Amino acid sequence: MKGKCTRGFGKVEDPQTGETINVESEFEVSKAVFDRLQDAYPGFEAVSSDETSDTNQTETETFRCGVEKSDGTPCSREVEEPEERCWQHQPKD
Repeated sequence: MKGKCTRGFGKVEDPQTGETINVESEFEVSKAVFDRLQDAYPGFEAVSSDETSDTNQTETETFRCGVEKSDGTPCSREVEEPEERCWQHQPKD
């Protein structure tokens, strides 16, 4: 089944097998694996076949947080605006 992560985790581990699953974009897993991910992590949603098969759907631009993380890589969480930061990288007041 197809799923998506609305929290921008990037990669998660299957709680039962320890397998790493890339959830940065829509992903395909078995129903059992999806159920385990949904139980273990917030923000997992099933993607219906209608959402993925509509060829008339307009593409929207995807913006990423981009703030440099401690390991030097940019944050890949999706945000609404080009200069916006994700929930974790908000400027401190």
